[in-house]
Amino acid sequence: VTVARWTWQSTPDWIKNNIPLIGSGDNDKEHGDANDTLATPMAVYNKIREVMDLAHELSEDVIRDDMPNYTLFSCFMSMIHLMNEIDENHPEWRESYFQKDGKDVEEEELRTLTKYLDLADWAYLESHMKVEKLLRPDGYKLVRFDNATEPGRVGHYIAVHHETKQIVIAIKGTSTFADVLTDILGKAIPHTIEGGKEIRCHEGMYTAAQYLLEETLHLIEKFFYPEGYKLVLCGHSLGAGVSCLLGM
Repeated sequence: VTVARWTWQSTPDWIKNNIPLIGSGDNDKEHGDANDTLATPMAVYNKIREVMDLAHELSEDVIRDDMPNYTLFSCFMSMIHLMNEIDENHPEWRESYFQKDGKDVEEEELRTLTKYLDLADWAYLESHMKVEKLLRPDGYKLVRFDNATEPGRVGHYIAVHHETKQIVIAIKGTSTFADVLTDILGKAIPHTIEGGKEIRCHEGMYTAAQYLLEETLHLIEKFFYPEGYKLVLCGHSLGAGVSCLLGM
């Protein structure tokens, strides 16, 4: 009973609210979330299954059919452990990758990048009051705060700096179970950008970027673009990928 209670309490609300839909076969049932492609647990499950099927297809020539799942899992965890060990014991190897392709950077550029790093880091905060407190000394005003907890959505905030005519959309990275599910949806899907060029996108990040675009575009185009405001997109990890796609 105790385990069952703990499991239920640890289950995200978006799953609890949709438990009757699991296994019902009604995958097209309308849901309140604007992001219909990941609106129910069953839809998320189907997306993850697509990714796993693709991974299996691509690895058929490498992995034996008779290899048990637990062996694959052990190999995967061992690889992650090995990579962490290398990072800890040989940090200079990682730094060398950046130095090879690096270029000279002005001090002012570093200051600007440091500020954007702070703005992205603050997107992880769970309280809008904490974000407002950190933004205020630099002259920013919080316009929107969304602590999203569903797959296919990402937590973010929008802040405006009237003196410099700058509007910032800062997007957080992976920090919740829903974010992990968004990360897992790694199937590459096509997307056509300006100029007619087709690119391939991480499906989870693309879905999150599309949702964010629908939520923010009207606000920005109506109130800020006409006044000559410059848009800044920043984020960390998952948020960085969503920021890049949102900018396209």
